[in-house]
Amino acid sequence: MKQLSIQKKQKGFTLIEVIIVIVIIGILSVAAMGNSDNAQSTGEIAAAKSQVETLMRGAKSYAGYNGDLTGISMTELSSMGKVPEDWGDGTGILPWNGDMAISVDSTDETRATITLSGINSDAKGNSMVRDYEYLASTGTTPSYSSGTFTITVLGR
Repeated sequence: MKQLSIQKKQKGFTLIEVIIVIVIIGILSVAAMGNSDNAQSTGEIAAAKSQVETLMRGAKSYAGYNGDLTGISMTELSSMGKVPEDWGDGTGILPWNGDMAISVDSTDETRATITLSGINSDAKGNSMVRDYEYLASTGTTPSYSSGTFTITVLGR
């Protein structure tokens, strides 16, 4: 009489299958983190640009009220309601906790210089320059160096 051999089918995953799944999850996690960093950076740049635009409008309003930009500052614009009151002196208001300042251009009292400091990435600063280069024909000059973005704009 022949003896029947019954083979049991193993249940579960092999070690190789488990390792492959873990590696795939790791790769996807790293990719997702990279994308979230990029999205955060893009959001910070958009928020900073919005603040610059608000400051530009405030400078134009200030010049319309005073005739030129003599005496312009973050504190003055905040106290006049030309920019949000909580911007105060411009300290720590940027998305990366940097400072924002505005002053009259030393060579032309109808122009203002806006400075954003504490930029924590050259990519952000250079992106800001690219985003404002289209204004070059109006005499607006954006620049970036060592964590500081500067743009000179007309106050009229």
